[in-house]
Amino acid sequence: MCAKRQTRQDRVSLSSLAIEPCEGGYRIVLGDEPLLTVAGDPVMHEREDVLHHMIQEVDATGTIRVADLRYVYPSAFSALVIYGVQKEVVESNRECLSLHFDKCLRGDGIFYETPGPNEGMAQRSRWDPVYAWMRELGMKLPSLIQYWGDHIKNPEEDDEFRNNRDAYVPPLAFVESIENIYKSLASEQRAAVYALHAAHNVVLFPMLLALRKCSANEYASGVMAVHRVVAEDWAALSVPDTEHSESFQHYREMARVATEWLDLFPTTPAESLQAEIANGESTKREFKSSLRWHIHKKSYDEIITHACLKTIAAFLNTEGGVLLIGVEDSGQICGIEHDGFPSDDKFLLHFYNYLQECLGNQHATRIKPELVSVQGKKVCRVECKPFDGEWAYLRRKGEEEFLVRIGPRSTALKPSEIEKHMASRKSS
Repeated sequence: MCAKRQTRQDRVSLSSLAIEPCEGGYRIVLGDEPLLTVAGDPVMHEREDVLHHMIQEVDATGTIRVADLRYVYPSAFSALVIYGVQKEVVESNRECLSLHFDKCLRGDGIFYETPGPNEGMAQRSRWDPVYAWMRELGMKLPSLIQYWGDHIKNPEEDDEFRNNRDAYVPPLAFVESIENIYKSLASEQRAAVYALHAAHNVVLFPMLLALRKCSANEYASGVMAVHRVVAEDWAALSVPDTEHSESFQHYREMARVATEWLDLFPTTPAESLQAEIANGESTKREFKSSLRWHIHKKSYDEIITHACLKTIAAFLNTEGGVLLIGVEDSGQICGIEHDGFPSDDKFLLHFYNYLQECLGNQHATRIKPELVSVQGKKVCRVECKPFDGEWAYLRRKGEEEFLVRIGPRSTALKPSEIEKHMASRKSS
């Protein structure tokens, strides 16, 4: 019987690594040969600065080890590790978040708050970035019961699980919304999310980091709370200060590595807009296909413009929000071109004229329109600030409407309802 051949590992000084041009961009080489990832992919990129970042990051170890030109040590979380994940599974959509997103999301411990008022408070106080994101999406974070039955691998075989599914599984609409956001991310972002998910078995906090909605410190604190590692004397899940400090530094360092990787690939306005559209309509987001063009009548119609202003007025009277003009209800980008304006300036002038006429100049500073080019078309993104003490009344043909957001709709309140709404807003 032949003995199994041991692959020799060579210690390599980082000064032995170089970057050279190649077809499609640049690659890291060791001597005359390309450096490979663990999976055997050449470490190459269209941008030289990305490869420089990889080399500089692992300089903290002094040397690295390679086996058959494959980078094998150190195995610490690094840009090179994230890059390897991207090439090996993310770009081919073979990572578990692409294959089984619902199961991965269900495994995030943030849905399973620790029993007990003190314990729950200790966790919730560290999850503010998630709650803020949920409010932005117009959703609530589900609170679930963790399944510990006899069919861990396939809970669907358990009658108790099937009969009480809502208690064990996030709502389908919630899962689909979060999954659509994940799928809308660039491959570099998905690679960072998946690498952190694989390390910490969480989904929401890695996505927040990729979306720039939490800091490395907030990531560390939040994920530690998910893992029930907090330093609170009054909480049963409290750990000693030393253990808490060491864990925090570990989580924060991984978040820092991921953040620096993400910073190499800033999102463009078009990418940010596409991510917003992927989130779908909500309490704080609405789509309108045009500013004045009536798709069914095939003509300009003031009613269409008024519908846009109704949404804006409703946002101004509640929590604010974003109106996307040039996007169909389905999320399909149709653009504002069919509104027939000769230039962007003419479009914005028409928009502001109606705004001043129907809402008044006092609200102009609370509204920020921006034209974004995406998929060869232009979308008008109108950001509206939340209620700040001055109510917005929408005027048309001598009459006034008072509108608010209720769920994903703009609703006109009756006179008897307006006072109650105003009182609730001023007291909140």
